[in-house]
Amino acid sequence: RQMCIRDRAYIASLFGYQAPFIFAFIIVSIFIVFCHRNVSDIPKQEKKVRPDAPYKRRLLLGWGLSLIATIHLTFLPSILPAILKGFQLVEEVALRSAGTIIMSYTVTAILGNYLLSRLSSKIGLKKIITLSCLSAAFFQVLLIVSKGVLSFMVIRVIQTGFIAAVFPLMLSIFARDVGGGTIGFLNSARFFGNAVGPLMATSVLAYSNLLTLYISIAALTLGSLWAFLHSTKEI
Repeated sequence: RQMCIRDRAYIASLFGYQAPFIFAFIIVSIFIVFCHRNVSDIPKQEKKVRPDAPYKRRLLLGWGLSLIATIHLTFLPSILPAILKGFQLVEEVALRSAGTIIMSYTVTAILGNYLLSRLSSKIGLKKIITLSCLSAAFFQVLLIVSKGVLSFMVIRVIQTGFIAAVFPLMLSIFARDVGGGTIGFLNSARFFGNAVGPLMATSVLAYSNLLTLYISIAALTLGSLWAFLHSTKEI
């Protein structure tokens, strides 16, 4: 949602305040038609036996890793003006730069999601999740060495290209054995992350600095990944 807000601001700065509404209508309409033509109804499934304690623990840790992945995607817009100010960009130039950055990493998030999800069928879900989280944590910390908008954007688009695949891959791990209730629980991590990401970013930056924020997100990623992998059997 934070990405969409910045994207609309960027479009409005280029084409006027009416353009974002038209753009949103077109995008939503395309997805509605696509879903209507390609998504089939799922037959009602028999109620599953209540999962055992290890499975519930694994599910909870999967939820936590999904939350951290969402934080990766949502923390930036709330503090991007401060980052751009550090690059000596203000007002309209900063707005256009923010829009370019967010639209760019939105595209790579979509591409990374698609490519890594396809690759998971060849090398395994857990290996791809591990690769995605380790790479995202590395590039998260690497953001601190960026010296300008271009280098910052390049690092950010690579980072989101990796981390965006974690949530759908996590759904793939659990969707084979559970019903809609579990999927809904996992999906709630995204909504919680939409709120926690900006709150965490602004809170840490208010009392510390960008390096602390980047290291904190990377550390949470690595810790959550380790806990989840430790709780799982071979998948």
